Parts: sequence; C-alpha cells; structure tokens
Amino acid sequence: MRRLLITGSLLFAASDLAQAGHATLYNHPANFSPAPLPAPVFAPQSAPLVTKSGIVPPPAPPIAPSWTGFNLGVNLGAGWANTSLNAPMLGNFSGIGMYGVTGGVTAGFDYQFSPQIVAGVLAEGNLNSTSAVGSLAGAGEADFREAGSWALRGRLGALTSEETLVYVTAGVSEAYTRLSFPNTGLNGGGATYTGPAFGIGVETRLDGGLYGRFEYVHAIYDRHWFMAGQLGAAPEAGLARVGLIFKPAEYLATGVSSAPPMREDWTGFYQRGDEVAA
Repeated sequence: MRRLLITGSLLFAASDLAQAGHATLYNHPANFSPAPLPAPVFAPQSAPLVTKSGIVPPPAPPIAPSWTGFNLGVNLGAGWANTSLNAPMLGNFSGIGMYGVTGGVTAGFDYQFSPQIVAGVLAEGNLNSTSAVGSLAGAGEADFREAGSWALRGRLGALTSEETLVYVTAGVSEAYTRLSFPNTGLNGGGATYTGPAFGIGVETRLDGGLYGRFEYVHAIYDRHWFMAGQLGAAPEAGLARVGLIFKPAEYLATGVSSAPPMREDWTGFYQRGDEVAA
C-alpha cells in the first residue's frame, strides 16, 4: 500500500513539472509575438492650437500673388543724358554728358489676361538732378539741368513664375529743363521736352502686397532753342532705377492687417490635478 502511495505521489509531481516546463517554453521570448502597436496619429498642421489662454486659430494658407488691380509705388535710381548742342555762331556739338540722381512716385493698374500674360498702364512723376556744366564763348560757364519729368506708359509682360513678371514698356515722357550761366547771372531760359520713352523691367513679389521692381527707361526728346535761337539742345536720356510697389487689394486679401492670433500666456496661478481634494 505504501508503495502505491509513493508511486502515485511521484507520478503527480512529474506531471506538475511537465506542465510547468511546457508553460515556460510557451512563454519563452522566442515564442512570444506581441500585437503590433497602432501607428502614431499626428494632428494636421492646420489644426488649431489649444492653450490655457484659449484657442489659437491655425495660420491661413498662403495666397497666390494677384497681378490684377491698382498699385502705388516709389522709385530711386540714377539718370544720364547725352545732349547734342547746336550753336549757329559756333557750330554743332554732340556727346555732352549729363549725370545725376532721380527719384519719384508711380501709380498704375494691371490686368492678368492669362496664367502667363499681364498688361497694364502707369503714370509717374520724377525729380531729377541730371545736369551738365560747360563753357560757351562770350557767355562763360553754362549749366544745363533737367529738373523733373513725368511719363505715361503702358507695359506688357510674361510671368516667369507665379511671383515674377518680366515686361517691356513704352509711352510718352515730358522733361523740364533750364539753361543758366552762374558766373554772369544770365538766364538762358527753360524748355519743356516731349518725346517717346521705352524700356524693360522685372517685378517680383517680396511679401503679401509688396513687390520689388527694377527697370531701365530710355527717352528721346526733340530739339529746343535757347537765348533767342542762339543755342539749340536735344537731349537723349536714360533712367535705371529700383522701386517698391504696394498693391492694396492683395495686401487686404492676405489678412496682414487683421489682428494677430492669440498667444499663450504663462502668467497666473495653477493647481495640479492630483492635488485636488477628493
């Protein structure tokens, strides 16, 4: 009887050991395949930001440049002129150089006819310091100066990208000049020159409603006579300048003038959630 009890106990212990060994093998890392973790979910960049001060709205999507509409601007550059002189008593002179600085304002309207073609008109007024100093027999030192000018031009251009326009321009220009003799006090009088103006330019977007412009404009003027027909002058002038152009419609469309978004404020009292009394 005792043998039977001992044998049964041994068989029972062996059975437990076998089950334990089977469980150990079953849970061995080599046999364990964990369930795949779900992919992280990120909030879209346009989602609003929630802070303790409120909800900060997402930034507005960028707005494409608008080439249709009115524009205003200022410009600054350098001017030159090559003036031919005609004096019946002295002969003809060509290549009298004039140099100076120019600055002015401009206003215009453009229309985008297609994804690549833009056309428009503009008017401008400039103050110039272009001048030349020479000597005339019997009159002493002579100062020939261009004091100002205005122009009315059209332009036609092609978009090389969504933000950059390359264009040609042509129209009419009028310049105001004066001839004086500083050493003698003589006044040679003034003359208004009118002639065709033409040139090329590039305009590109800097920011919402703000554009940069570079252009060269050339003007050819007719001949005018000073000193009761004793001296004739016919200038041919050029302007190379940069400009800053403002487009109100695009500026308002971008919402730049609206109030800035709410920002997070870290000033104030706070209480941790695990410190709240039950």
